Amino acid sequence: MKPHWKKKETRGASGGHGSRPGQHRTGQYSSPLASSSGNETVVEGVIQHKGTFAFLLSEKPGVEDVFIRGRGLDLAMDGDRVQARVRPEKTGRLAGEIISVVKRARTSMVGILKRVKNDWVLFPEKGNAPPALVSGFAPKVVPIEGAFAVLEVTRWPTPGAGAAGLVKEILGDPGDMRARIDAILRARGINETFPPEVTAQAVSFGARLEPAQWQDRESLIDLPICTIDGADAKDFDDAVSLEDLGGGLLRLGVHIADVAHYVKTGTALDAEAYARATSVYLPDRVVPMLPPALSDNLCSLVPR
Repeated sequence: MKPHWKKKETRGASGGHGSRPGQHRTGQYSSPLASSSGNETVVEGVIQHKGTFAFLLSEKPGVEDVFIRGRGLDLAMDGDRVQARVRPEKTGRLAGEIISVVKRARTSMVGILKRVKNDWVLFPEKGNAPPALVSGFAPKVVPIEGAFAVLEVTRWPTPGAGAAGLVKEILGDPGDMRARIDAILRARGINETFPPEVTAQAVSFGARLEPAQWQDRESLIDLPICTIDGADAKDFDDAVSLEDLGGGLLRLGVHIADVAHYVKTGTALDAEAYARATSVYLPDRVVPMLPPALSDNLCSLVPR
């Protein structure tokens, strides 16, 4: 369901930052720092890894991305937050080399599973980011050549070896729409399941809104209210009503789901909704901000 309560500041799934991945902890682009020397400056940011090179994304308007190369590329993975030693080239372009990884972007990878000689290897579907060696498979996971797979990283890249990990899930053929959407969700860390304590709290309100629960709440149940979401909508949480007040006056009511009645500050539901920030709408499904007991029932404007 769409959140109708007052939104708090939302944070991206890529590590709790703003609209662009890798916002610096001070909110500013790190140039220069105390560690700078001559024309060299140590900067920090998120990288887009292209295999034989990378880009450190600028976090300040008007400042270009930094071209990254060198042996330090072996240390980082796509989306990692790194520190790099940067200097301007003769062309004026900023270029540099990674000196350390500050924060890993994720603990798992999604890619295409392929057989290379006697090894299984997970390759990114797009781009030239480095592949990861498969060190094993979780119980009941059967490898399928060419399938989307989710690998849990057990060894981070080093100067002498790439990443490696355990394949914990086979998602299916890349040509299958459901498998592709599953891969998108896994790659972005969007979880379709809720923690048990969050589900339990949502279920604790019951499946029906009993009259006893109306106490101390304004009731609009006698108004002729019509939902405005289409028949094929993925949720029903917007509605309107029209009242004749006499004297030529009409009152238009715009109604939304009463989420705040159920989601109280400091609860497990509140923390989970804050972490998710919004529902995610996909061609074949919705990953809701709140558990189905609320999003599909008590906080959905169902008939009667």
